[in-house]
Amino acid sequence: MINKMKSTITPLLALALLSMANISSACEIPEGWQEMTAETPGSQKAAIRLPSDTTLLGQPFDVELMTCVENSVSIKRVTVNATMPQHNHGMNYAPEITTISDNRYRASGMLFHMPGKWHITVEAHGANNIHRFALELSVK
Repeated sequence: MINKMKSTITPLLALALLSMANISSACEIPEGWQEMTAETPGSQKAAIRLPSDTTLLGQPFDVELMTCVENSVSIKRVTVNATMPQHNHGMNYAPEITTISDNRYRASGMLFHMPGKWHITVEAHGANNIHRFALELSVK
């Protein structure tokens, strides 16, 4: 009986370790990306890649997003918003979100129309929960 248990546990343990390794490698933040702060308890990671070759003020731009939440396949939609907390307003336009892969997205049509501190928020909407992430950005 013990030998039978050993032969059952070993493959299960190997499978669990393999899946943990895949989750871990999928959660690595690529070079050139900024990790966002999780605002929802239990949320894992999200990162954003901002354009590096242009000024963000007054010019439409796209960002890439990466979410790394438990069961990322269950994410139904992702939303992106940016607000200026000191002025109590957001962007004048809503960005369009397209899915690149299971956990990667592109937000097109972002536009910061004023200089100052902006608060970018990303929400990953699952079947039964929402994961919220944020990044503070100073735009000149």
